[in-house]
Amino acid sequence: MPATTEKTTATELKSLDPRRRQLLKDYFYNVADSLPQLAKQLEFADLDLGGEGGPLLELHLVVCEMMNLFHDVDLGKHL
Repeated sequence: MPATTEKTTATELKSLDPRRRQLLKDYFYNVADSLPQLAKQLEFADLDLGGEGGPLLELHLVVCEMMNLFHDVDLGKHL
């Protein structure tokens, strides 16, 4: 993300009501903490069903992609 965008993000977050900022922080970290566990559990669920690489493993891969994209969200460093 360009530095000017980061600066704007930081500035806008700082200008928010503290309760709103805390909500954003809580949701952000809940997602960050939950995605890896969701990916792991989908992989295990696929294995429980024989490990044939069915729809649950496909969902696992989608969640892994979500985790990769989530790393591009720099919201955490501003909260």
